[in-house]
Amino acid sequence: MRISVIGPPGSGKTTQASIIAEKLSLPHVYMGEVLREEVQRGGSLAGQVESALQKGELVDDALVLKLFSERVARTDCKNGFVADGTPRTLYQAQELEKQLPFDKVIFVRTSLAVAKERLIKRGRSDDTETAITRRFGVFSRQTKPVLNLYRRLGKLIEVDGDKTVEEVTEEIMGKLSLVKE
Repeated sequence: MRISVIGPPGSGKTTQASIIAEKLSLPHVYMGEVLREEVQRGGSLAGQVESALQKGELVDDALVLKLFSERVARTDCKNGFVADGTPRTLYQAQELEKQLPFDKVIFVRTSLAVAKERLIKRGRSDDTETAITRRFGVFSRQTKPVLNLYRRLGKLIEVDGDKTVEEVTEEIMGKLSLVKE
C-alpha cells in the first residue's frame, strides 16, 4: 500500500507517518531525510539540494521527484511505503499519479494557533511566530490544489490534527479501515 501523509508545519504529519508506517510494517519515506542524505552523500544533485535548503526555499519539483522515485525504488519499498510530506505541489502530485500513484493520501488538518504552539515548544531557531505564519500560508496556498486533486480521485482522507497524537492515529487507522493493534 502506498500512503502519503501531508499537512502544514506543526500538524504532526511526521509523527503520524512514522506511527502508521510502524503499524503497517512499511518504510517511512521522509523527504526531508532523503534530501539531507543526498547532501551528505555528495551525490550528483547535492549542490542543488544544499543551495535550496540553505536559502530556506523549496527544492525544485523535478529534483524532488527524481530523489523520491530513487528512494521508493529500493527493495524495502517493494510492498509499499508511507511518504511524509510528499507531494507538496500540484505538479508533484500529477507526476506521481502517473508514475507511483498513492492508494490513500492523509491530510492532517490543523489550525494555525495549534501549529504555532507546537512549533514554538519544539524550540528550533527558525520557528519564530512570523516564520511559522509564513510557512503555514505557503503550505496552504501550494497544497490546496493537491488536496482538491486527491479529493476528486477519491483518495483523500482528512483527519483533525488538533487532537492528541493517539486520537489522530486512531482516526487515521479507522478511516483506513484497518484493524487496530
